Amino acid sequence: MNTGETIVLASASPRRRELLAQMGLPFVVCAAEVDESFPAGRGDFDVLCGELARRKVEAVVDMPEVRGRRWFIGADTVVLVDGEVFGKPGDEGEARRLLRRLAGRSHEALTGVALYDRLRGRFSLASEKSRVTFSPMSEAEIAWYAGTGEWRGVAGGYRIQGRGSRFIQRLEGNYNTVMGLPIRTMYVMLRDNSYPLMGDEIFREA
Repeated sequence: MNTGETIVLASASPRRRELLAQMGLPFVVCAAEVDESFPAGRGDFDVLCGELARRKVEAVVDMPEVRGRRWFIGADTVVLVDGEVFGKPGDEGEARRLLRRLAGRSHEALTGVALYDRLRGRFSLASEKSRVTFSPMSEAEIAWYAGTGEWRGVAGGYRIQGRGSRFIQRLEGNYNTVMGLPIRTMYVMLRDNSYPLMGDEIFREA
């Protein structure tokens, strides 16, 4: 693959780095502080999540260290409980309160993805949603899990690929969406934008 096709990942998330590496794609990380808050009230969270992912790309695209790079990826993940959106807990107390909301019930994990092609000056946005069901949790279990610190920097305050997995009763949808980057969706976006996924040959839907 041409090294000029190295992707800029506009995210500091180690989970997203891991997932992008699983795809076998060359990338560098360039992240910036971005306001990830959602507008108050209900709304079209699929659209809003994609816009937040886009905002992350826009925050880094003109940085000197990525000057000349063509491809940029941003992503944003939130958890929805009864139409209310939750991002990353700010502290352990907030993580405990959120875990109490999740325990013994289902919620939706939504990840928005933004792909930017600087050469064409074009953004592509997509989102994917999975439904996660938590088992009931005792106060002792909530306190123990919050004490592990896995809530730090994670939407919903849990890591499905970490110790939090012991409390996941059922998953409907894409595991990678909950982790923070739906691989299949990302692959299709890159392919449909003529990114050279397989050497110089581009594969498209028949």
